[in-house]
Amino acid sequence: MSKKSNNIANRRTLRRKQIFEGAVRVFAEKGYHSATVQEVAEAAGLAKGTVYEYVKTKEDILILVMEEGLAMIFEAVEKSLKKETDPVSRIKALIQVMLKVLNKYKKVMQVVEHEIKGLSGSAYVKFQGLKRGYLCVVEEILEDGVREKKFKPMDTLLCAELLGHLCVFWSAYGVSPYEKSSLRKVTDTITQIFLEGILQKGDERSKARKNKCS
Repeated sequence: MSKKSNNIANRRTLRRKQIFEGAVRVFAEKGYHSATVQEVAEAAGLAKGTVYEYVKTKEDILILVMEEGLAMIFEAVEKSLKKETDPVSRIKALIQVMLKVLNKYKKVMQVVEHEIKGLSGSAYVKFQGLKRGYLCVVEEILEDGVREKKFKPMDTLLCAELLGHLCVFWSAYGVSPYEKSSLRKVTDTITQIFLEGILQKGDERSKARKNKCS
């Protein structure tokens, strides 16, 4: 890549992050429908015309928020998973990282989760593509665990989807207002519940080996 192309790419990355941070603040404070592109631009420290170089509509800003948010999760997950090779440890690391990032942007997650169903056709298709990227990461870990006989045979796509909903539900809606749980407690609880459902128990491993040999 030439120096000029590299500068353009860096500038685009910076501007998208600025728009993301500005949108997060405005959406969290005013909601999506009450927010304006002008307010997002001001919160991002950019001219309205500059924002329109990267988005065409307010709905595009919502998609940008989803893209940048998922990119953060993927980057954090990738770093975390590099340290782990065992499928069980990888699932634990995945849940921990996902909840940590989602918790950081908890308020805007409430907005995004609420607006997803109202996305236009093309925007909704784009969202589904982003979601599929996340599912592929989780599916791969689950499939490795099944192959290594550490996880029970399962519909890996369905389980990946359920894990995502479990994490997003907590970050979007929080816990009971009568009992505020720490992020650590919620992470441990979700990890325990999910793993309890998919882990291959000792006697099941023996049965699986026996069936394989017979």
